[in-house]
Amino acid sequence: MRLRWQVLLLAVGLLFVVGVSYAPQHNALAQGGGSCRALVARVYRALDILCSDMGRNEGCAAYPLVLTQGELLSETVQPGETFDLESLFTLQAGERNAPADEWGALAISGGAGLPANTPEYVTMWLLGEAELHDSRTEEQRDAEPAATCYANIITDELNIRSYPGITGRIIDVLHPDERFIITGRLADTSWLRIDYPDSRQTAWVFSGYVQTDCQVFEIPSVLPDAPPLPPEDWYRDPFQNATLETHPQPDACPLTPPPGMLLQTPDRELARFTLNTMTLELEGATLYTQADRQQGLFFQALDGTVRLTTPDNETIKVVPGTQLHFTLEEDTAAVTGPPDLEPLAIQELENIPLNRLPHPLERLPDPGIELSSAVAHEVSGDLSPGQPVTLFLDNQAGIRYDIDLTSDAFPVLTIEAPDTPIVRPLISRGHLRMTYWPTSDLPHLFTLEAGSTRSGTYQLNVQTLDMRLCRPGGNRQSRTLIGGESHAGNIWFGHAGETVILTASGDISHSASSLPDWRFRIAEMYQQAPTQEPVVARILEGHNANTITWEVPHTGYYWIEVWTAASGTTTVESTCP
Repeated sequence: MRLRWQVLLLAVGLLFVVGVSYAPQHNALAQGGGSCRALVARVYRALDILCSDMGRNEGCAAYPLVLTQGELLSETVQPGETFDLESLFTLQAGERNAPADEWGALAISGGAGLPANTPEYVTMWLLGEAELHDSRTEEQRDAEPAATCYANIITDELNIRSYPGITGRIIDVLHPDERFIITGRLADTSWLRIDYPDSRQTAWVFSGYVQTDCQVFEIPSVLPDAPPLPPEDWYRDPFQNATLETHPQPDACPLTPPPGMLLQTPDRELARFTLNTMTLELEGATLYTQADRQQGLFFQALDGTVRLTTPDNETIKVVPGTQLHFTLEEDTAAVTGPPDLEPLAIQELENIPLNRLPHPLERLPDPGIELSSAVAHEVSGDLSPGQPVTLFLDNQAGIRYDIDLTSDAFPVLTIEAPDTPIVRPLISRGHLRMTYWPTSDLPHLFTLEAGSTRSGTYQLNVQTLDMRLCRPGGNRQSRTLIGGESHAGNIWFGHAGETVILTASGDISHSASSLPDWRFRIAEMYQQAPTQEPVVARILEGHNANTITWEVPHTGYYWIEVWTAASGTTTVESTCP
């Protein structure tokens, strides 16, 4: 077993380099005075200039470091001097409980599974009180990097299918400017399995329209139903599977961002790694991450595409202007409950050095707009080409959203929901009226973009209706039905395993000659997409009683109806014990 190395901050060296004495200059630091500015400028200059020439899987510090191997050997690394990450298990920027003027920073140039011949690597900057631990197993650390075969298409576009053959479901389309990785082939090389952003999805393309940078017969032969490459096979590079831990720091220097890690990945290259048990897939993305035991785990999207897969195999897209927030247990790597998608905390992140990254960003993205199910919304604003507006639902399955959108900017609305195809409803003559029926507690994203040549404004009105059988904080709900000697019903939403008491009261028919042998009837509903109203699929059960107890068989929408008297009114009440 390789000996574990650890990067430790040499506090004396840091004080010498930054030359800041905290106690006598408290007021100047707290107000962003000259000493604070000099500190931040010096650290960023070191990251930007001294650490700009790193190779793959190398690190560099903005201050002297001591690399220690147990208690037997140590090596001092000077500012701007690079060091190899392969033998290191822990990277630490700054010391815990250090005065605010002892602000540390580390730069990492990570491989993150990128091909060996790529001209760029993943930029990772540890800022402030942050520690990064390599979580790879010994087997993963000792494994030889797998050969990577890149390819592109030689036609206008090429379908990606879920199975090799024209009967396979089309899941996406490739274009000539897109490069992709070949992960397998059929024995006769007629179809190639490719690396697809959704790690749970097997993806295939016809080889006749593909040009590869390797010999096709050198690609491993796989069976048509072979599963995608598991995440543990990606961990070839140091800190590709890692745990981040950040600690609060005094606010003595207001020009520093909150402790965390700033990441930027190359354009047109898919970088993959796991951070605090979350699998990240990034392409041309910039992301800030914090993992504080008190505040939680944050993934804050600043640019590009970020896909996050939880340990429960749920995939969430995080778009610029939003942040994903998990609650942490005492163990930093463990999360509790579903995540919250939130507007990006602009004020917290305004001091991130975006202009010093390899691909500089001019500014932080505008924060997304949260559409809460608790209140109605009236939102308006400007739309300009290349500056999309992000809106998102607050993770409430069973809340119906009635959406009315008007815009003079020829906009395109894109809706992305978990485990459903991307939807782009038609905005006819600048107006859209739509009902949205979410079925997942994971975030649902709405992106509104102006047409290619025209700027304008938009007005959005959103009304909500709670259709859940069981509601947190108040498990009683009633719905009124108006019938006419016939059955009348409503749509309800239930989660699998919920036990519900349904009670009908009012003008219930008992004498009609057409009365069937039921008063309550429950039907299962089918929904093709969240933008389409559910329809009755099949009758599940009927009951000749005014009160029934029912267990929801699976998560989804249900039609619940009763037989009403002529011109009568009936109320159905749901109670969840």
